[in-house]
Amino acid sequence: MLELHRVDLRIVEAAGGFRRGATVQQIQTAMADPVSIDSIKRHLPGLVRLGALRGAKDFRDEQMVTVWISIPAERERERTQLFSANSQNA
Repeated sequence: MLELHRVDLRIVEAAGGFRRGATVQQIQTAMADPVSIDSIKRHLPGLVRLGALRGAKDFRDEQMVTVWISIPAERERERTQLFSANSQNA
């Protein structure tokens, strides 16, 4: 379980550099110590459930089948708190 968690963090860090989404191959290329494409795909559902990635979508007619948009959970919380504070001040 700890090994999987370490891999998850590397995937999240690599995906964090893409603002509008990325293919699995782009994320693998961005990783300092890449894991296999199949390993990245295996971790996607768990990363979405944890809130580390916003979503995942399959495109069967393209060579790279999985694309997702990444927003680290901490940044999303900060944005939500800022929005709440601005709404209360208005």
